[in-house]
This record gives sequence, C-alpha cells and structure tokens, in this order.
Amino acid sequence: TEKSFNRVPSSRLLARLRQRIQTGQALSAAMAQEPAVFDRFYVAMVRAGEASGDLAGVLERLHRELSRVENTRDSLRQALSYPVVLLTVAVLSIVVLLVFVLPQFAALFRASGVDLPFTTRAVLGLAVFVRDYGWLVLGSVVGAWVALRFALGDLTLKRRWHGMLLIAPLIGALIARIEMQRFTSVVALLMHGGVPLPEALATAAEGVSNLALQHALGEAAAKVRQGSALADALARQQRIPAQTANLVAIGEEVGEIATMVERAAEVYQREIEVTVRRFVALVEPALILVIGLIVAGLVFSVLSAIIGMNALVL
Repeated sequence: TEKSFNRVPSSRLLARLRQRIQTGQALSAAMAQEPAVFDRFYVAMVRAGEASGDLAGVLERLHRELSRVENTRDSLRQALSYPVVLLTVAVLSIVVLLVFVLPQFAALFRASGVDLPFTTRAVLGLAVFVRDYGWLVLGSVVGAWVALRFALGDLTLKRRWHGMLLIAPLIGALIARIEMQRFTSVVALLMHGGVPLPEALATAAEGVSNLALQHALGEAAAKVRQGSALADALARQQRIPAQTANLVAIGEEVGEIATMVERAAEVYQREIEVTVRRFVALVEPALILVIGLIVAGLVFSVLSAIIGMNALVL
C-alpha cells in the first residue's frame, strides 16, 4: 500500500478522497474506489474502525503493521545483498578468465605442440565454447526466463509453480513462513479491529502472494464460513504449517482466537529472522568454497600444462 501510494501523486489522491467524503461517502467507501492504492485489507480495517467508532486507533495499528512489514522486507534485502553481490562478482570473474585469459594460453600451447593433459584440453575447450557461443547460451537463458514468465500468466500453471516453490529446499520453508506471518498478522489485526472471523480470513488470504498457499487458506476460510472450527479447517490443509492450527486450537479453547493468531504471527516473525540468518550463514561460505574450487581448477589446468612444457624443455 505504501509503495502504491508513492506511485500516485498524493495531492490528487487526497483531493479525490476529500471530494468523495464531502459528498457523504464514508472514508472506507472512498478508499475502495482506489484499488491501486488501498487494497482490500486496508479498506476492511478502515471500515472496521468506522463501525467501532475508533477509527484513529485502527489507523494507528494499521500504520504499525505496514511499518513492520516494510522493516521485515528491508531486513531480508540487507541479509541477502552480500550473497547476491558475491555470486555476481564470481560469475563475472570466471567469465573473464574463460573469455579473455585462457584463450591467450591456448595460442601458446598450440604453438608449442605439447600434448596437453585432459583437464587442460577440457578447460580450453570450455573457454572456446564460452567465447564463441556464450551469447547463444545467454540468449537461451533469457528466452527461457521470458517463456516462464509468459507461462505463469496462466493461473493454473502459476499455482503449480508456487506449490513447487513451497517444497523447494531451503527457500520453501522461508517462503511459507513469510506468507503465514503476513496472513496471521493481518487476521489478528482485522479481528482486533472488529472484523468478523470469516471476513478476516478471506481478506487476509487475498493478501497472500503464493497462489498455492492462498488457495489453501481460502479453502480454510470457506470451511469456517460453513461452520467449521478454524483449527480444524487449517489442519485439513496440508500446505499450511501445523503449528498454526495448534496455536489456534489453544485460542479456541480459551476463547482468545485473535490473541493466539497474533502469537502465531510473532512466532513466524522470529522463525523468519532465524531462518534468514542460518541461510546467509550457510550460503556465504558455500559460495566462497565453490568459487575457490572453480578458480583453483582453472588455474591448475593451465599450470599443469605449463609444467609439462618446462619438463620437455629441460
């Protein structure tokens, strides 16, 4: 919502909202006519504040939630920035070695007529391939990426792709925790604002970006609307982590569903922070090790051939 607000001239937006309010519309109704700026969650929170008579308090809670979400995103970007930069520099360095450095040695080896070791021939062949056909490989990668983006325009394929992401090693659990943290925090915020549970679940499910998980949460919301207990509805969905249903079950027993859903959001927030730290702690040394082995292999293949040449000379 904050990013959408930044894309729209604020003076024009506020002028439109003020004009609608002056004609007798409620603030929530005026916001609902700006879907590019205010999503359903935002409008539902404002509507709940209007109904409860505590619009200022609801807007304050909404501001804290949006600020927390933005802080979480900033933390993820900062944590992952170094591995991305490291990987980029490593790929560029290896490409420079293959395209510009190793071909110089290839000319030297051909002039000497030395019988090169297999590793050296393989590396030089790779260098020649990258130099002559690297553009084709790069074009194929870009084409595959564009084709994938086009295919994901189909909602069925996109949902299947999102389902595969949820079971992917390392990132699958992180994606699920991020989405569930957002979902549970929105549900708790809506319920504290006076929104009924079925509407809160449906509204929060629409804010989940992973379509596979969004579908599962939508199914759970439909079961609750039909009279099922929330914990049972969540437990029936395999894509939803079991700890969410367990915490909600406790809340249903003591009559504090909103409080326990909020507690689930806090648990997911801590797990996200721990998972990101572990991921970065594993990825950084792994990247350094792999890059070092690749560079060492390239250098060794050249040195072995040079040593062979010196041996023949001696």
